Amino acid sequence: MQDVKLFTQLLGIAEPNSRFTVLMERMVIDMQKEIMCISSVAKLAGITYSEAEGIIGRAVNRGLSRRVKRQVFEIGFDEKAHKKGHINDVRKQENAELSRKGNDSLKGTKFAWLYNAKNIDGRSRRWFHELLGKGLKTARAWSIKELAGSLWDYISPTWTEKAWKKLSKTIKSHFHGIMNAVRLKADNTDAESMNPRIERIKNRACGFRKVQNFVNAIYFHLGGLDLYPASPTR
Repeated sequence: MQDVKLFTQLLGIAEPNSRFTVLMERMVIDMQKEIMCISSVAKLAGITYSEAEGIIGRAVNRGLSRRVKRQVFEIGFDEKAHKKGHINDVRKQENAELSRKGNDSLKGTKFAWLYNAKNIDGRSRRWFHELLGKGLKTARAWSIKELAGSLWDYISPTWTEKAWKKLSKTIKSHFHGIMNAVRLKADNTDAESMNPRIERIKNRACGFRKVQNFVNAIYFHLGGLDLYPASPTR
């Protein structure tokens, strides 16, 4: 019997170890950019969730491998927490209590409480002040937060002493970070501005089955990566 030799020939229409053509992967990447929801993309593309997940994961890995390494001189960071601070904790608890009584005053107001008074635009100001006038616990928590920003306006020696003692503890616990910010003239504004965009990705995706999918989504939409596989060769 004559020996038979097998050869693998790359045709240029798909990347190694991929079940899909380059054109198919590019289409899924385009769809994910617009829809931001893996399950919806999978349904429209006629593939499984795992297959769509794999295409997006490969796109992110591809983009990360193509990044040009640069020297980093300064780093700014901000946490993306599962919960958004004390005010949101108060809001969620109070909203649950009110909802049981058929009161939806706090429904859909999560992000309204994140603004400072001076940053509430004219369109929202009247509605927001009406909300503040309803005697809600959330409104009181927000007002306390705003009051903390007016330490310089205290007149009463007693209250001034209490407020500044609390402030001094905060400064002491974050002293090195504060000194770095002063010395380097740097802040985390860019990092903080990223949070609303990450929140939008999270909401549009309707949740993630894996934490890594969430990480990939952030890289995919905000990483500025070159995600596409190389165009098919002739």
